[in-house]
Amino acid sequence: MISNKKARNLIFNIIIFCAIIFFPCVKNFAAEIDLSNIEYCTKTEISEKDNPKIHVYVLKYVTWYKNAFVCNLNGYKLAFPGDGARSIFIWEDDKPILYFSSQSKLVVFGHISDSQISSVLAEFNDNDKNRLYDQIQYKALDYDNGKVNEAFDLNMDGTNDLLVEEQTNVIRVWKDGQWVVSESYNNQMHVEVDGVKRKIKFQNGDWIYAE
Repeated sequence: MISNKKARNLIFNIIIFCAIIFFPCVKNFAAEIDLSNIEYCTKTEISEKDNPKIHVYVLKYVTWYKNAFVCNLNGYKLAFPGDGARSIFIWEDDKPILYFSSQSKLVVFGHISDSQISSVLAEFNDNDKNRLYDQIQYKALDYDNGKVNEAFDLNMDGTNDLLVEEQTNVIRVWKDGQWVVSESYNNQMHVEVDGVKRKIKFQNGDWIYAE
């Protein structure tokens, strides 16, 4: 549970985020407002030296980390691309909170159960770059066995198509109305049918045999 003060701070920063990213009158935030002139923003590199734990996430998501505006707001840090691209990365201390790119991705970070380690809670992807999210993956705790599963809805139809058990990396696909154990080789999914491993692929909302 977060305190009222933290809740107010978080709401304030979400408002800032929404205004920057979605406000229709602002076509290019960094181009129209010189963030380097604002006292709590500096143009810098998000470096490993400053925060090695955050830099792990920076390397994975923030391609513009060497040319960034970094702002301090109520204990949070907000980073924007220095070239004016419409993206934002938000973190607090060594905990990532949110990454957004108008090009293709929205990532929400947080904690699963009692874990103190931040991880990706949900990731939305726009694979065909039409500004509509077409895939979501998220983590959920199975309270029956205490295991964390990463679920994938590969076509955003509200049905999970793939599950990965975090502790064991066991993969299951939703095929023919049931969960079927699967394996991945060279980026190709396989299931065992009558003792024979067969390739499968996801097409038109279903897993079908690829050969």
